[in-house]
Amino acid sequence: MNWVILDGTEELKTSEKLVTNYITETMKKSGMSYVYYDLKNMNILACRSCGICGFKSPGRCVYNDDMPDIIRAIAKSRGIIFLTPIRFGGYSSNLKKAVDKLALMGLPLYIVKEGNLLHPMRYGYFSLVGIGISNGSIEKQDEAFKMLVERNALNMQAPHCGVLTLNMSEEINDIENKVMGMIEEVSSW
Repeated sequence: MNWVILDGTEELKTSEKLVTNYITETMKKSGMSYVYYDLKNMNILACRSCGICGFKSPGRCVYNDDMPDIIRAIAKSRGIIFLTPIRFGGYSSNLKKAVDKLALMGLPLYIVKEGNLLHPMRYGYFSLVGIGISNGSIEKQDEAFKMLVERNALNMQAPHCGVLTLNMSEEINDIENKVMGMIEEVSSW
């Protein structure tokens, strides 16, 4: 398996479903293997920041949900793709809960890397791609989304990070070209 897709779209809009379908179909045509998680249909509890996963049960949340399946898939992958509508410069609530729980993948130790205090990753390092679906109505939300994905990549010490924002008011051909370009770039890592 090469990639794990964490789909945080809410399917309230047909355009989000079109983007999801296009990404998965393009990856299939490119011969890329992936595991797809539709987060809205999964039981992912919010992180309570209790700290138990760091010390009493390292790498395991004491609250039972579907995250262990996702973490096992990520541990076998080469990278993660976050797919989400951009909400005030951030992730959808479904993706945010999953991203917060990715802390389970870090060791309870710290290292200093390029002036940043980080947790070493328990299962190795993975590339990260963030694909945000924007309606373009909030000024600078795309910039905030890009910074958020890049900071998450820094925390996970991802060797490669790519960020793509799609504005659904664009022509479908432009969106397809952007997605294809990102997937080709990702494939070359």
